[in-house]
Amino acid sequence: MVCELERALGNFLNGCKTNLEIKDWVTGKAKLNNPNDKYVKILKKFKDLTELDLENQLTEHFFLVDYFRYYFR
Repeated sequence: MVCELERALGNFLNGCKTNLEIKDWVTGKAKLNNPNDKYVKILKKFKDLTELDLENQLTEHFFLVDYFRYYFR
């Protein structure tokens, strides 16, 4: 059920915001000088998969807590 909720929240967020707006938010949360930071890892994985033409939504890498952090900034 949690996965279904995450998917529904992702679909909702993708319908309200552009990939660029979501990426800007993730970049703002990332501690870019820490390669082990969760959001740095999300950005890297998204970039790598996008370059291979295997990815199109950054929210695929979000967990439930990330949606709460996004909506209740």
